[in-house]
Amino acid sequence: MSHKTVTSSLIVIALIVIGVSIYFANATLTTLSAPNKNQYDAFVTQLHQTQFSKTGNIANTSTSPLLRHYPDGNYDLFNKPHIILHNNQGRWIVDADKGRSTGDNKTITLWGHVTMVQPATKTTPKTTIITTHATIHPDQSLATTDAWVTIHRGGTVIEGRGAHANLKTGVIKLLSQTRGHYVPQQITP
Repeated sequence: MSHKTVTSSLIVIALIVIGVSIYFANATLTTLSAPNKNQYDAFVTQLHQTQFSKTGNIANTSTSPLLRHYPDGNYDLFNKPHIILHNNQGRWIVDADKGRSTGDNKTITLWGHVTMVQPATKTTPKTTIITTHATIHPDQSLATTDAWVTIHRGGTVIEGRGAHANLKTGVIKLLSQTRGHYVPQQITP
């Protein structure tokens, strides 16, 4: 190797080392920050979940176009939750604009346009409960709210503030400011 080639090679290597040194000296260091506590860590689209009872029967079914899980607090947020609660007396179909469930699914809080419908059976008419927010306890088949409630059943409409609904027995207790009216159904000869 000639003296000229060695000198040229050393100059090129020196320029590369100087360039890399300048680059790293001027580069901004990116540090990792702690995760945002308000950030979800997982999401599910087109959720369809079925939960079974200890005896192997379907306890409830949930669907939602979008579910996001938040690790801080271990809760899930639902868009347009649709929940069907099954029990020995039939089923209740629950819909809302938004929902939040605890990590163990023991409590589901719903808000927006909340409706709970028990379809008609051979012996009882359809029952519809409408409110702006409610809390469901699926394991206990209970629903509660402190908001204004409207209940439709047969020809009866009852309104009140706050309610406790036992979704197993169908017993609904309005808490205050209750009023109602009855519209008899037309009987055709």
